[in-house]
Amino acid sequence: MTRYNTTTKLLMAAVHLYPEDFNNDIRERAEHPYKASTTEFGVDIDKVKNELTNSKRSYFIKSTFLFFLVPVTLFIFFQNPEDNIGYILLAIFL
Repeated sequence: MTRYNTTTKLLMAAVHLYPEDFNNDIRERAEHPYKASTTEFGVDIDKVKNELTNSKRSYFIKSTFLFFLVPVTLFIFFQNPEDNIGYILLAIFL
């Protein structure tokens, strides 16, 4: 099991809330002309980068799933609205 310090954990959690802001900040930090080649103490930037790509991937998968699920549930509902009221509630909820 990998152990992270508190700062890295908080940054990894914040990446899920504001992925675009972190993408810009991490890219700016990595491409800075005066960036040192040594690792930083206190924050594991590579782990934060990995978490950023994972959060983008999971957001894309959820969005794609909902993009296909909601029209299918609406189509099923409109085939027989009286019997399929649960499907429209599912589509509204999602």
